[in-house]
This record gives sequence, structure tokens and C-alpha cells, in this order.
Amino acid sequence: ESRDPRDPRYGNVHMPTSEQTETELQVVEDETYFWNQGYDVPEVTALEKNQFEWDFGCVHLYVRVPKDTLPRDVDVTCQSHAVLVSARDRTVLKGELWNQIRPDDIEWELATKLNESVVHILMPKATQVHWVYCLKREEVSAPNWAVTSRVWMEFEADGRFIGRVVFGLYGNAKTKAVENFRALCTGEKGRGKVAAKLWYKGSKVHLILKDALLTAGDIVNGTGEGGESIYGTSFQDRVDSSSSHCERGMLSLVSLPREDHEPEKFGSQFTVTLHQSMQYLDRHQMIIGKVLSGIDVLEKVSQYGRNRTALKSANDLSPTKCVRICDCGEEQIAVNYIEEKTLNQMEMEQVQWEREQRDGNK
Repeated sequence: ESRDPRDPRYGNVHMPTSEQTETELQVVEDETYFWNQGYDVPEVTALEKNQFEWDFGCVHLYVRVPKDTLPRDVDVTCQSHAVLVSARDRTVLKGELWNQIRPDDIEWELATKLNESVVHILMPKATQVHWVYCLKREEVSAPNWAVTSRVWMEFEADGRFIGRVVFGLYGNAKTKAVENFRALCTGEKGRGKVAAKLWYKGSKVHLILKDALLTAGDIVNGTGEGGESIYGTSFQDRVDSSSSHCERGMLSLVSLPREDHEPEKFGSQFTVTLHQSMQYLDRHQMIIGKVLSGIDVLEKVSQYGRNRTALKSANDLSPTKCVRICDCGEEQIAVNYIEEKTLNQMEMEQVQWEREQRDGNK
């Protein structure tokens, strides 16, 4: 059972009903709907003794329909684990729900949400479980967190060399984001639309929280206010809830500012954790790799930051010295190829050995 700390069900109030108890809207990519969950349950026809045992809040499902759709054009059918919505005899949503609802108590209406015409379906939950997805098809198999490539960065402070750090990247789990980070390490993409070059080399570490984290990668301004990806100013991707900033040396991309209903966007900025309890980053930062070697180098870099307790303003997060990525690139895997000449020599030696064996047995 999910114990999401944002779920008011695990707070002090058993039956919260205010609008503040609603979770953030979840906009699902390549789908005709968005959703969230809240705890303003619909009225029931009769009060039962055990009502508070099965009033577990509700799921708000918003299904996009054409602007001039009328109520008579809409048909909503729900079962305990399924939903079907049609408009003008055309199916606009059909799928298996992630968890169980009470279909007899659903309510729906035509509404406007995020400047779009939608069918708003209020579905009371049949269990106390906090929903992670709305439809089962949103849930994907666990990602493969194998290291597929290795990149390196060398750091300096006020021109003095500190050391090299090697990162392992999770290319199977986050293909697009990893390719962005890898290419920014090699500089192979050349000039950007805004950045002079799509390359981390020479860029600053603009934020350091001593013994906790450091953030770098603003290849445009060097202040944390800019950046650029190899796909343009930014690119969209989804933060994976199956990974967490619970170890030292976790590498993640920093999410750019956005509206609540917009998907996560990323550029070139990244964070490396130096403490094992940084889970507050999970919600808006996407883990793409980890430190394979050189954590001691990052600890030295961390000493140019300030302690959390000594901070007076956001400006205090700036390093006490000018820390830069003085060089970076990708590690090439060494492959020992057998030259044709060497192979021919091995075959000749094998033939010679077999001949000597035959001669010795005579």
C-alpha cells in the first residue's frame, strides 16, 4: 500500500474535505485525459453506520471533448475497475482503472479545465489506497538501471585543478535525457541556439550546499538562470517515481520552471547529491546516473559551499570560489581487435603444433 506523504489520508484529519486536499493535476502524455484525486466525496442517498469506513475520497478524471459538445452527446459508463466515455457516438476514452471505484456513486458534468472543454467525472474510491496512476496503461515496467555509458568531468577552483569524476549513465531507463547529458559532455553537437557551444567544458558550478549537493550545467549564463539542451532550449520527459535521491553520488537533471498542468521540462543543468537523504529532490528532478569514481573530488568541491544552517538567503548558495568544469568527455571502452596478420600467425602456429604432434606419435 502506497504511503505517499502528500496523501492527507495519513495525516491527522480522517475525513478532510477542503479543496486544499486535492493533489496536483497529472497530465498524461499522449492521452485524452488528465486527473487528480481529492477528498470532497459526493453526497449519498442514505447515511450508513459504516460510511466513514468506505468514504476514501475520490478521483477527478477530466476527459477532453470538442468545444461544442452538449450533455446529451455524452455517455459515461463506469464499472469498479473500468471506465468508458463517448461523445457523439465516438469513444474518447476507454481503459482499465488502476484501482477500484464505487461505480454506483459516480457523478459527471461538462466543464472547462486548463482552458479545454472536458467531461469532469468524479469517481469515489472504494479503497484507502493513494492512487499512483489513473489507468493501468500508465504504469510501465520497472526501468533498467544498468550503466550503458561513462562520462567524466574535471573540476577546478580559481584555476587550481581539483580532480576527475566519472559518472555512469542509465541509458536504458532514460534514453533521451542520457543522450542529452552525454552529448553535452563531449561537445559533439557544436553551437546551440543560445549557448556559444553545447558543451559543459568551462561552465560554472553555480550552487553548492556543503556536504549535501552541488548544481552546475548552466552553459548560457553560469548563474542557474539559463541552460540549453541538445534538442533546443528544453525538452520534455517524465520524472520516474521508481528511483530516489537516497544515496550519495546520484546524478539528476534539474527541472525547469513550469505551470502545474505542464509536463516536466529539462535543459542542461544537473545536480549531484553528497548526502543520502535528499528525497525532496525526487518530485522535480530526474535521475539519469550515478558517480562511479571521484566522490572524494566532489567532497572537495563541496567545501566551497556553505552549511545549511548558516544560509541567510538564496545568494548564499553561490560557491566561495569560482568552481568550473575545466574539461569533460566520454570514456571510450578499449577493445583489443585481432589483426588479420596476427590471426594468420595463430593459425600457422596451430598447424605447426598439430604437425609436431603427429610426427612425435610416429
